[in-house]
Amino acid sequence: DWDFITDPKSELKIESLQNIDWRKAVVPLSWQAQFEDLRDYQGVGWYKKAFLLNEIEPEKLYIIKFDAVDYLSRLYINKEFVGENEGGYTPFEFDITQYLKSGENEIILRVLDPLKKEKPTEGIGYYHIPHGKQTWYVQTSGIWQSVSILIKPEQYIKRVHITPTIDGKISFEGILNKSESDQQKIEIKIYDPSGDEILNREESLTLKENMFFFNEEITNPQLW
Repeated sequence: DWDFITDPKSELKIESLQNIDWRKAVVPLSWQAQFEDLRDYQGVGWYKKAFLLNEIEPEKLYIIKFDAVDYLSRLYINKEFVGENEGGYTPFEFDITQYLKSGENEIILRVLDPLKKEKPTEGIGYYHIPHGKQTWYVQTSGIWQSVSILIKPEQYIKRVHITPTIDGKISFEGILNKSESDQQKIEIKIYDPSGDEILNREESLTLKENMFFFNEEITNPQLW
């Protein structure tokens, strides 16, 4: 569970969140779905959660990922501002490595779901942002999808798209989180359903804005 509080007047600041009567909230779940008195509430809500890190692993990155938060999110770690994200239906993440410490850490997320009025709320107009079909019935404000903290190496593949064809040709398109040069070695292994390795190849690729592209081919592909 997370701690949660509403801020109808948008007057709370990160420095003024002490000695407040927080309530427990389930994450992931919109505040309308879990609190009867907030069925029609739109505006600002604050989330808070503490977690323990025995040690900060060297040469590792700590990434916090939100699968979806509606709508404008501002993240603080140990009361330091990390960043913000606008949008209610897609995942986003932040590298929080530099904000962490050994021992207890605290996540605070300020969430704004703009009021259903013509006048914008903090510069965001309700009728000018996307809405899912579920808003025909009730709003879906707050952290309504999962939150996770991922520990990754300093360099990792952020995203990869693999396109196979029935004749065994395979194209790979991906992006690294960072690269120290335009040249990068990438190793690809492919296994069949029984666990046997059918391809093991290392490619030396030229990156473009940390993106890579290459093609491979396997013989006798098993179709399904």
